[in-house]
Amino acid sequence: MNDTIVGDDNDGSSFGLWPTALGYLVAVLGLTMSLVSTIFIGVVLTTLQFTFNMYVVLLMLPDLLANFADGLRYVYELTHDGALPMNLCILRYFYIYFYFFSNIYMNAVVAEEIYTLVQNSWRRRRTPPPTMRKVLVQGAAVYLYAALVSAWLVAPVKWSPVTVTNEPFCTMTDGSSAISPMIGRLIYLVFIVPPFLYFFRVAYKIKRENLLPLTGRTKALAMYYLRIAVVFTGFYIPITVFGVAKNSIPQENQGSTYFYLLVLTIALLIPMQNIVTIYFSLQKDDIRLSVDRLVARIPSLTIHKPCSIPTSEWNVDDSYELTNVTAYEMGANPESERFEAKMDET
Repeated sequence: MNDTIVGDDNDGSSFGLWPTALGYLVAVLGLTMSLVSTIFIGVVLTTLQFTFNMYVVLLMLPDLLANFADGLRYVYELTHDGALPMNLCILRYFYIYFYFFSNIYMNAVVAEEIYTLVQNSWRRRRTPPPTMRKVLVQGAAVYLYAALVSAWLVAPVKWSPVTVTNEPFCTMTDGSSAISPMIGRLIYLVFIVPPFLYFFRVAYKIKRENLLPLTGRTKALAMYYLRIAVVFTGFYIPITVFGVAKNSIPQENQGSTYFYLLVLTIALLIPMQNIVTIYFSLQKDDIRLSVDRLVARIPSLTIHKPCSIPTSEWNVDDSYELTNVTAYEMGANPESERFEAKMDET
């Protein structure tokens, strides 16, 4: 294997065979997952009588953007000998940063909501469900913060913490003319450390107090929380480590095989994280039932008839085992007839 990704002059390409094949693989996977995410978000939007499902939509929108944009970017680069115009190169790193920051902070927000629920439930306090307005305000605040931070990081100014260049291909290094590489990395860590620390603090408290056992009536919330734990430890931490390693490579060595493998690894982790999010979301009965109904409309894809009664472990009627029915855990609007009927029963 060559130590660079540059192909031979007689092959008519700036990339070798294996980097080109892997690049197309990433492009196809990204574009496919963006299509799947679009359909899945549409399905989840039909279940918003349970306001907690809006968090799923807010978490998947950055995934959709990153997968679609990265898929198109790889197709463009591979069909233009690795070249990417400077404005598109800056946009590329903007949406990657936006995907990362919006996801880690939105997941931290959801972890806070879950912790508040289980803590109050342990104390036998009723917790009202989040209103749609509250969820949307939280999402808008996270998106705005992520966009502002991402824009500063990639801005073509001397006081930006990173330097984006498209010569000879689109790449980025820590530091700029006014900020050293070490300070650039520290600035990056200042933005990403708080949500990580908060999540692990919440995880420690939930584990220590055994607030969310994976069996019994708490399995519904435990599955939701488990998704956050999996994406934080299985995807966001590796993306952070690989990203820091990639940006630490001097620009003159960024044509190496090692550098390209880091880039492809990060690019593959994004759609894989999207798949995990969809998998855990499908454990929720109302979402799975909506997917079943959609599939039932396509005869060639119909495997079984949609269930009229939810059967999975994540039943929307589940209640926390230390309290009576908790509206928040049901994810239902407290003004709905179904919720009022359930409260009457208790």
